[in-house]
Amino acid sequence: MPRITPPVKRLLVLAVPTAIAGGITQINLLVGQVIASAQAGGIAVMNYADRLMQLPLGIIGISIGVVLLPELTRALAAKNSDDANHLQNRSLEFGLGLTVPAAVGLFMLNLPLVALVYERGAFDRGTAELTAHVLAGFAIGLPSFVLIKIFQPSFYAREDMKTPMYFSGINAVLNIILSLTLFPVYGIFGLAIATSISGWVNAALLWGALYFGNHYRIAANTLRNILLICIASTIMAGILYGGETWLGSSLTDSGLLSRLVLIAGLIAVSAIAYFAIVIATGALPKEQMKRMLKR
Repeated sequence: MPRITPPVKRLLVLAVPTAIAGGITQINLLVGQVIASAQAGGIAVMNYADRLMQLPLGIIGISIGVVLLPELTRALAAKNSDDANHLQNRSLEFGLGLTVPAAVGLFMLNLPLVALVYERGAFDRGTAELTAHVLAGFAIGLPSFVLIKIFQPSFYAREDMKTPMYFSGINAVLNIILSLTLFPVYGIFGLAIATSISGWVNAALLWGALYFGNHYRIAANTLRNILLICIASTIMAGILYGGETWLGSSLTDSGLLSRLVLIAGLIAVSAIAYFAIVIATGALPKEQMKRMLKR
């Protein structure tokens, strides 16, 4: 008969807090949907906006977390704290280097993107505008959600599963309080803002625990690179704003194929400008990006 051996017991001790932390996230979503149900079509609108936000989060944040955990575990098992710190700094640069411009793009092009993907049939312009506002609210918190995926593996690699669980609990309580406070004033847009604020608080708590636990220090070069990423993203936002102003209603009211070409072209021009800046300044080294993307 199968037996619960000591290694299995250890696995359960480590897995249960992680499962609870994941469950708290689902509770967050459930509570948000319950509150959103007070507004007609609120749940559907939140889900539509969330689908667009999950694309960069899934590709960037979760992928980095999956790769980072075993690398950190090996470095810590070898008692190589310098290598572990280096891994986290590079992950932070790479994660923010891809997430911040993605968040800027979703925020600046919220209505054209929503209209392009969803607006047809019963999904009219009013619903598209409401979904676009919610998407903008989610976009504000997108970098924080990726930061959480970058910071959590450092705890898991040290077999500290409880700290992220506690912080997820704080995140859930704060999200519920903010949602109940903001929803009567801003509707479902307030729920998106509440989610984003809670995400930034969670990311700050994780970073603070790593910092004060002397487990992670952001290198001066990493801070420089993050600043350059933010500057390049600001320039990219200016290009998107200029493009939207120039193209006007063509981005939302022309034919489907025309809108697809215009939006894709605008995204391509802004992305080329962004990556040209970060690569030229060394904020995201070209060879390192190739290696990490290949990995």
